Amino acid sequence: MYTIGEFSIIVKLNKKTIRYYDEIGLFQPAYIDPNNQYRYYKREQINDLNRIIKLKETGISLEQIKKIMADSKDISMKDIYNKRLAEIEFEIEKLKKQQDNIKTLLSTSHAERNVNKEFDIYKGYYIEKGLIVYQKAEKQEDIHDIINNFYNYVGNKVTLSSGHFFKRSLDDNADGISEIFAYTTNASEELDIKTQTKELCLRILCDSIENRDLAYASLFDYAKNNNIVIGSIYERYKINAGKMQIEIMFEIV
Repeated sequence: MYTIGEFSIIVKLNKKTIRYYDEIGLFQPAYIDPNNQYRYYKREQINDLNRIIKLKETGISLEQIKKIMADSKDISMKDIYNKRLAEIEFEIEKLKKQQDNIKTLLSTSHAERNVNKEFDIYKGYYIEKGLIVYQKAEKQEDIHDIINNFYNYVGNKVTLSSGHFFKRSLDDNADGISEIFAYTTNASEELDIKTQTKELCLRILCDSIENRDLAYASLFDYAKNNNIVIGSIYERYKINAGKMQIEIMFEIV
């Protein structure tokens, strides 16, 4: 057997770390001398500690590694690495989005916005009657996933006569976008098609995504000040002169 000093040289890990792994029950010595409490390790333990080191280098927590080592007979290392790879790829995508958000923030003005900005609010039948193809939005999806899933779902099965709309709900149990839809000129048995009723709405055309929150606040304030009951909420994005605009419509119940 090897002393902890010898073993630390063999596995290229300092003695303090090896002792710590023992303390947390992750990697224990083969034998502890009852007289002086010195730790001793067997040759067969080299592979186990090397496996722990490799797992830690992939970013897996010691608590997870402890469970993996306990279940090592039932789990293949290939499966463990594939799972960790998927987690890393997810984190990379999340970090890329954060990076893009930071770049956007750096490229825009840091001046305080006027929260009392005024918007032109109109009343009219901005949601028209017609056939629509629609798809429920999953709670875990972000807006880009919702759009991609919708157009993949529609494919070439019907002809769309409008761009897509997002439908939101004020229901406490609703989470974000509840539905995405577009008007169509023909029906299909393969898709969810229904007839959209004509709806009287309040409407704001917001000049930029940055002012979307203020536009929504203005519509809610207008509805409350005029005792208007709101039903469904609709959103449509438009490109005007290369700039994104948002059309926001509140159904008047």
